[in-house]
Amino acid sequence: YYSMVDEPHWSNEAVARATQKVQAVRAAAPWLPVNGYWSPRANNAYHQKLMDALSRTTLGRATPLNVGYLKAKGKSIGFYGGCSRHEFGFKQWAAASRGFGAHYAWHLYIRYGDLYYDLDAREPDVCMVYYTPTEVRPSLRLKTVRAGIYDYLYLQTLADLEGRSPAREAKRILDRAKWAGNIYRKRSAPKIADPGAFRRKVAEAIIKLTHG
Repeated sequence: YYSMVDEPHWSNEAVARATQKVQAVRAAAPWLPVNGYWSPRANNAYHQKLMDALSRTTLGRATPLNVGYLKAKGKSIGFYGGCSRHEFGFKQWAAASRGFGAHYAWHLYIRYGDLYYDLDAREPDVCMVYYTPTEVRPSLRLKTVRAGIYDYLYLQTLADLEGRSPAREAKRILDRAKWAGNIYRKRSAPKIADPGAFRRKVAEAIIKLTHG
């Protein structure tokens, strides 16, 4: 996907300009899927036109209304956020289980001024890795992302096994995970206080379904 729209939702005029640019690109290169990062309001006619023009809308703020509109139009949907265990684990899995097709995270690597001083620019240098003259150094954020990816792996494994008997406990655990990963809360703290303990419950349910 070619990403060419970045948060125009602050005014109808900005949304209209973005729509014209997207329509021009789609007309010139109909084979090229176009993505936009923003938080549309599905009851706004300007926003509807841009959602219709984009191949994928990647949501900063998801609502039942804009998600429903995009699904009705058959559009690809994504979400974007930061680099946390919650966003790569519970939220990403909950979004995927609701038909979202993409997750964009800020950031693998970005630099504003001094990489190790967060107060010298408009946004902090939020990185998963840091570059030096001789090596790439992983950050603590990358470790939390890794934990989230394993949360996702465990949840998806349990979801794939849910059809086996007995599945009642599996459904209860998965429903809890979907609630914790609520896509309609932007960058919110997880509702599961101890994700490690929750993952152990998921693992126990997987073992029960596979080995009895």
